[in-house]
This record gives sequence, C-alpha cells and structure tokens, in this order.
Amino acid sequence: VKSTQTLPRLGAPDQWGFRTRELISRLLSDVEGGDQLIRVLIRPRMEGYLPPAYAEIFRGGRLIPLSKFPKPGARPIVVGDAFRRLYERSMLSVSKKAITHYFETAFPNCIQYAGGTTSGSEKYINTLHTLVCGFVAPDCPNPAPDSNPIGILNLDCTNAFNSVSRQAFIDFVTGNFEDRSYVNGRLHQFSTPPSLPRIYCAHLPSVRAHYSGPARLAMIETDGGLRTVLCTTGVQQGDVQGTLLFSIALHSVVGTVMADFPDVMASLYADNISLTGSTDSILRAAKALEQALLEISLSLNPADSSLYIPTFHAAPAPPQVYTDYANRCERAGE
Repeated sequence: VKSTQTLPRLGAPDQWGFRTRELISRLLSDVEGGDQLIRVLIRPRMEGYLPPAYAEIFRGGRLIPLSKFPKPGARPIVVGDAFRRLYERSMLSVSKKAITHYFETAFPNCIQYAGGTTSGSEKYINTLHTLVCGFVAPDCPNPAPDSNPIGILNLDCTNAFNSVSRQAFIDFVTGNFEDRSYVNGRLHQFSTPPSLPRIYCAHLPSVRAHYSGPARLAMIETDGGLRTVLCTTGVQQGDVQGTLLFSIALHSVVGTVMADFPDVMASLYADNISLTGSTDSILRAAKALEQALLEISLSLNPADSSLYIPTFHAAPAPPQVYTDYANRCERAGE
C-alpha cells in the first residue's frame, strides 16, 4: 500500500487500462482480497512465472512515444503492467540502500549517481566542480599548447537505453557469464568483479523472465487504431528497474576499464559519462572505453560529446591551441 501511494495519482494506464494507484491500493486495503491478490497475481510474477502463451504481452506494456525535440526522433516510454510496477517498486524500497552503496563503492575511481543516490544529479555535478575547481584560472589569455591540463571529457552514447545488450546486463546481474566475456576478456565466468549486494538476488527471477525474450508493446495511434510492436533490445524506459539495469551494465564496464587509468575519475549519471583527469589520460581512457562499450552494444556519439579544459575558459581561442589538441585527439583515436 505504501508503494502505491508514491505513484502519480493520474499516472498513465498500462496495456490493460489499469492505473496502479487507483486499482491496486483499493484491493490491498482489503486484508482478505489483498492476500489473495498477492498470492495469485503478484508473487508468481516476482518469482519469474509468466503464462507461456501470453509471456510476450506480460513482458511488454503500453508504448508512448515522446518527442526528443529539438533532436529528431522519439523516446519510447513503456508503461508496464500495474502489478509488475507495484512489486518492483516495493522490492526496490527494500534493496535500494544496498544497491546505492554498491554504485558508490564498488570501484575506487568510478561512481554511478543514478542508482538510487539521493539528489544524484546534484552530486554528479558537484563532483565535477570539485574535481576541477582548483584548476580554473580567471585570466588565461595564452595557455601553453604543449601542456597537459586537467579537463572533463563528457561522452554520449547513441540511443543508449534502447541499444544496450540484454544478455550483457543479465550476465552482470546474475554473475553467470557461461562462455561469454566482456572488456576484452577481463569479465567472464571465473573473474571476480565487484558483485551486486546479495539482497538484489530477490530481483533476479523477475529480471530474467521479463528480459529473456521479446516484449509486445501496444501503441495507440493518432487515428485511434492500435499497433503492436516487438521490443527485443535494450531496457524499457518506463520500467521501474530499467535505469537500474542499464546502470549496472554501464558501471561494470566503465569501472573495469578505469582500473587501467587510476589517475582518471569516471562520474556517471545513467548514460552520461564524464571522465576527469589530465587531457592525455582521459583521451586514452575514452579510447579504451569506446572498444569496451561496443561489447555491450553501446557506441559513443562524438557529435554530442565534448571536452572542457578549465584553464582555457578565458582564452581568445588561438588557432594553434585548437590545432594542437585536434592532433592530440586524432593520435588518441577520438
């Protein structure tokens, strides 16, 4: 009941037309009816059971395309069924603290701030400010082009949430890689990467059930017609666990790569990757990261990536400086 109260009062209905808060809070408020609801409809889903004939429908939900203006295209938001949203939200209320601790401590120089950290976006920005605040010069008209200043390299992945390999994040959350490996063979069945907290094991049956096969999404078109599409890659944006599952995969890969670059700090917020360190080091780290991300079906998008060097903020943009750094980026393979 407490979990339903945190949901929007007028949230979008699922593919069955149910709104979690309005429907389920009433059922759960009745002791006998609530017990039957949990025993018959909710607990089997938590334990990974989906009716075989309707598994694609239960994995799916209602598809709502949202504009990405001013960028082209649409962001596919999936409203999963009300019962799935209810139990996942309830379970995360118990496991959230341990998962947040994992994201903040698993790697010495890689932190994911979108994994449940309170005020995560604010802490993400404040971390970047703290790392470079001592290197901001009020007047720097003629920075030495051959220096190696501190910088922040912001990396963007193309269509990240919809592209990430489902097999990869299932491997990372279960720890069962079988014959698969990642990060140039460093993460595999017999490697010992930082593991998720044991309390997260309760989520695994549901994760496997809902992401181990195609999901059928229902979309209402402008003329009132109904179209169904199959979703077979990435996480569902709108799924209570969607961002978390994506973050687990990204955090595992970035944290492993950063072990080779102890002088670089990787700050993550969902799919936003910021590398802070000396310019040469962050460019080399980005090159290594680019190759590792391809193994989980993520590709960097140079058009939306950027390099910020604090000591250059007051420079009059001398051509020689930019030529030197363009050459340096080219040598690094960026």
